[in-house]
Amino acid sequence: MVVMKERWKLIVCMLLLCFGIVASLLSGIGIILAVCILLFALVFLLDFDKIEYALWIGIVVTSFFGSYLGFPGNNSIFLFRILLLLHVPIFLWKLSRNRLGYSKLEKVIVILIVCWLFGNVASMLWANYISATFRYLYFVFEAGYLILITLYHVRSKKDLLVLTYFISAVYGFCLVIGLIEVLTGWHMSLSGNVLEYTQERHKYRPAGLQYNYNDFGAFLVMFLPLVVWGMKNWKWRVKYVFIIAVVGLSGFLVINTYSRVSMVVWIIEVVLILILWLRVWGVIASVVGLLAIVSINVLNLGAANSNLFTEVISAFTEKDGSTSERMMMYQKTMQIISDSHFLGVGVGNVPIELNNSIMGHGTLDNAYRAPHNFILESIGNIGLWSFFLFAVIVTILMLSLKYLWVHLQLGFFAIVPILIVAEFLSASVGISTIIEIRFLWIALGIALAVVCNQAFWRRDDEWDF
Repeated sequence: MVVMKERWKLIVCMLLLCFGIVASLLSGIGIILAVCILLFALVFLLDFDKIEYALWIGIVVTSFFGSYLGFPGNNSIFLFRILLLLHVPIFLWKLSRNRLGYSKLEKVIVILIVCWLFGNVASMLWANYISATFRYLYFVFEAGYLILITLYHVRSKKDLLVLTYFISAVYGFCLVIGLIEVLTGWHMSLSGNVLEYTQERHKYRPAGLQYNYNDFGAFLVMFLPLVVWGMKNWKWRVKYVFIIAVVGLSGFLVINTYSRVSMVVWIIEVVLILILWLRVWGVIASVVGLLAIVSINVLNLGAANSNLFTEVISAFTEKDGSTSERMMMYQKTMQIISDSHFLGVGVGNVPIELNNSIMGHGTLDNAYRAPHNFILESIGNIGLWSFFLFAVIVTILMLSLKYLWVHLQLGFFAIVPILIVAEFLSASVGISTIIEIRFLWIALGIALAVVCNQAFWRRDDEWDF
C-alpha cells in the first residue's frame, strides 16, 4: 500500500510537471502558472524536507550553468532562477515550522547579511538611476541567499562531501569543455568568446560555462582545493591519478585564461597542498618545482621553445594598458565615493556614474562600466552600509586563520577555508564585478559553514580530514 501510494504521488507529480512545462512555454503568464503548479506538487505530494534539500542541491548545480539551462528564446529565465523561486517559500515555511538551526555566531552572520541587504534597498531612496537598481538588487539578494542557505545546509563533513561530489562533477565537465576550447577554438554558445571577444587572440582562451576567461580562471582556482579534498576521500586506489590529472589540467587551463591573479593563486594552492598533504616530500617537490621554473627562465628555454611558458610571461608583461586602465577606474570610483560623502550613489549606480565620469557626459542608454573592484564598487553604491558585508568577510578570514592554526596537523583541509577567502578577495579585483558570479558566493558560504560550525572543529578520528 505504501509503495502504491508513493507511485500515485509520483505519477501525479510528473503529470503536473509536464503541464507546468507546457504552460511555461506558451507565455510569460504560463511561467508563473508553472511555478505555482510545481510548488503545489512539491509541497503537497512529496516529502517536504527532502524536496527542500533537493532544491538546494539543484540550486548549487544549476548556478554553474546559468543561461545554458534557459528557456528557448528567453535566456533570462533559466532553471536556476526557477529553482530559487521555488526554494524561497519552501525554505521560509520550513524555518517557520522548525527552529532556525544556526549557532549564536551564525545568527550574528545572518543579521549582518540582512543589514547589508537592507542597506542596498534603502539606497534606492537617493539613487539617480532607479532602473539600474532593480537588476543589481536581484543579484544582491541572490548573493545573500546563497550564503545563508549554504551555511544552513552544510552542517557536517558528510554534508560537505555530498556537496563536493556534485561540485566535482561540474568541475570535471568544465575541465573537459575548457580543454576542447584550447585545442580546437570551439566555444559554448553563450561564451564571451562567441558574443563579444571575437579577435583572433581570444580564439583559444577557455571560458568553460562562464562568460569570459577571467571568470573561468577564478572558478578553477576557487574550487580546486575542495575538489582535491573530495577526491582524496574516494575509496578507489586510482584516485591519486585523477588528482594529479585535475591539478595539472586546471593549471594548464588557468595559464591559457591569461588571468594573472588566478595563476598566482593556483601556484600558492598547489604548493600548500603539497606541503600540508605530503609534508616533507611536498616541501622537496615544491622547492624542486620552483627551481625548475627559475632555471627555465634564466636559460630562456621557455620563451624560445615553449608556447605555454611564453603565455605565462606575456600575461605578466604585456598588460600594462589593462593595469593602467584599472588604476584609472579605481581613482574615478574613489572620487565618486568622496563626492557622495560615503553615502553612496545608490545600489547599482556606480557602473553608470563611472562610465559617465570617464566619458565626460551621460548616455541615453545609461551605458555602464564595471570598476573591477568590488570593495570600491560596494562602498560607492551603498556607502557605509557595505561595511556589514565587509564585517562578514573579515569574520570568515579571522576564523579561517584560527581554524588553520588549530587543525594544521590534520592536513590540507585546514587550508581550504582560508584559500576560499583569499580567492574571493582576489576575484573581487580580478573580475569586473563579482556580484553576478554565483559560484563565488556559494564558495564563501562553504568557507563560512566550515569555520562557524562546531562539527568541523572536532579533532577526534571521526573528523580525520
